[in-house]
Amino acid sequence: MLAFIDESGQPHPNDSNPVSTLVAVCMREREHRTLSRQLHAIKMTLVGREDVELKSLELMNERTFRRIPAKKELVEATFDLVSRLDVTIFAIIMPRPKSVPDIRPDHLPTEHIYLLQRVNALAEEMGEEALLIYDGRGMNIHGRNLSACINGYIFKVAEYNGILKRTVDTALFVDSRVTPGIQLSDLAASAVRQYQQNDLYKGIPAGDLYLSAIARFYNTVKRKTRDDLTNDRGKQLWGLYKFREELSYQHGMEPIEQEQVE
Repeated sequence: MLAFIDESGQPHPNDSNPVSTLVAVCMREREHRTLSRQLHAIKMTLVGREDVELKSLELMNERTFRRIPAKKELVEATFDLVSRLDVTIFAIIMPRPKSVPDIRPDHLPTEHIYLLQRVNALAEEMGEEALLIYDGRGMNIHGRNLSACINGYIFKVAEYNGILKRTVDTALFVDSRVTPGIQLSDLAASAVRQYQQNDLYKGIPAGDLYLSAIARFYNTVKRKTRDDLTNDRGKQLWGLYKFREELSYQHGMEPIEQEQVE
C-alpha cells in the first residue's frame, strides 16, 4: 500500500495559517497507475500539457479561481477524479501553537504519529505493508530532518512497543512534480486546512463561490475517510482528527483525546 503524505501549513507560531493539516492519501499500487493515466488525460485536455504540477499554493486561492478559469477547472476535475478513485484519506488538523514545540532528534511530533497510526491500521486491514511517500522538496520538522525523525521513532519507539508493524521503516522522499499521489495529498491538505480555518462547518458566506468550492473539495476528502479503524491499542481512529494545542507538545504515543471533525 502506498501512503502519499503532505502538509498544508505547519504547527509553528510563525506560520501564517491559524490551522495546519497533515494528510495521507492511501491506495494500492495499481490504483496509482490508474491515477497517473487519468490525471495525464485531465491535464492534456484542460491545459494542453502533462508537466503541470498540481500545487495548492498556485491553484487553490481566490485569485486563481476568479481570473484563470483553466486552472479552476483543473482543480475541479482533479477532485472529481479523487471522488472516483479507490483511495482512503486521513487528515490530522492542528491549531497554530503559541510556542515552538520541543522536537528532539529522535522524536516524531504527535501529528505524524497519529497519521502513521491510521496508515498502519489501514495496511493491517488490507494485509499489506505501508510505504510512506513524502514530498522531498518541502517537508521538514521545524528544520530537522524528517527522514531521521521517522526512522528514529520506528526503531526506538514503535518497534520496542510492538506497534506500527505494517509500516515500512524507511520513508521515500520524491519529486512532487512527477508524483501524482503527492499532488493529490497536497490539494487535499489545502482543502481541509482552508475549510477548517474559515469555519465553513458553520456555513458558507452567501455568494462566496470560492469558499463554496473549498467546501465541496473538503466534502470529497471527507467521503474518502474511514472512522471504523483502531490503533494497535484498540482505540478508535477518526479519519479526520482535530486536536487541542497541548498535543503539539506531547511526547507520548497514545492520544489523550479523540475528536471527530464536522
